[in-house]
Amino acid sequence: LRHVFQNEVKPLLLNRFKLQKAESRYLRCFGLSESFIGTLIDGLKLPDGVSVAYRPTFPELLLTLSLEPDCALDANAKEKLNQATQQIEDAIGAEFVFSHEANVHLADAVAALLKNEGLKLSLAESCTGGMLAEKLVSVAGASEFLLSSLVTYSNSAKEVFLGVKPSLLQARGAVSEEVAKAMAYGAKNRIGADIALSITGIAGPDGGSEEKPVGTVWIGLATQGEVQAFHYHIPLERNAVRVYATALALDLLRRKISSYPLAREAR
Repeated sequence: LRHVFQNEVKPLLLNRFKLQKAESRYLRCFGLSESFIGTLIDGLKLPDGVSVAYRPTFPELLLTLSLEPDCALDANAKEKLNQATQQIEDAIGAEFVFSHEANVHLADAVAALLKNEGLKLSLAESCTGGMLAEKLVSVAGASEFLLSSLVTYSNSAKEVFLGVKPSLLQARGAVSEEVAKAMAYGAKNRIGADIALSITGIAGPDGGSEEKPVGTVWIGLATQGEVQAFHYHIPLERNAVRVYATALALDLLRRKISSYPLAREAR
C-alpha cells in the first residue's frame, strides 16, 4: 500500500489538485492514560480550528495537533498550533512529554540524552529478558553509550555476573528492592559504567504470591554514589508486563538525566 501511494496515488493527487502541506504539531507522551489526558484537554479552551488526534501505540501515546481545513490558510495558523501545543503540554506536564516529533520513541529520546551527556550505560535484566537492550540497540549509534547488557535470568547468573550475594537472594527473593539495587550496582561497577539499570519481576502467568503478585516489578538505578530501586505493579498479561517494564525503565532513566521527579503519580 505504501508503494502504491508513493508511486501512483500521490503523483496523481499532486498533478490534479493544488494541495497545501498540512501544518501539524506533535506531543509523544508516556506515563498517563489516554483517557486522563483526554479529560485534561477537554477542559482547555484551545484556539478555534485546532483539532487533536490520539494515537496510542502501547505503551506510548502520540497526540497530533492539526488545523481544520477551513483554517489551514489562516495567517495565524502556525501561531494557533504553537499556542495549542503549549497549552496542552502545560496541562499534561512537561515531564510526561518526551518528544515533539512524530517518529521519536522513548528509546530514541533516551539514546539522545545519553549521547548528549556523554554517559555510558550498563544493563542487567531478568524478567524482560533483554528487551530493554533490544530497544536501545535498535537506535543507530547505540555503541556510543551502551557498554553492556546482562540477561541474568537465574539466581546463579545474578550471583556470578553481578555479584548478588546468595544470602540476599535467599532472604529477600530475586524480585525485591534489595536485589534490584544489587543488580544495578553490579552492572555499573563491574563494567565501569556511569549509570546502570536493572529490572527484576514476575511477568507471569505463574510465580506470583499474595506478597508478590504477578506483575510485580522492581527497577534499580545506579548512578555515581547512589543506588535506588522503584516498585511497580503492572496487572497485564506476560508480554505486556515485559513491554511496560521496559518502558518504565527507559522513562526512569530519562527522568534522572532530565532532572524530573523519579516517582511518578499513576493516572
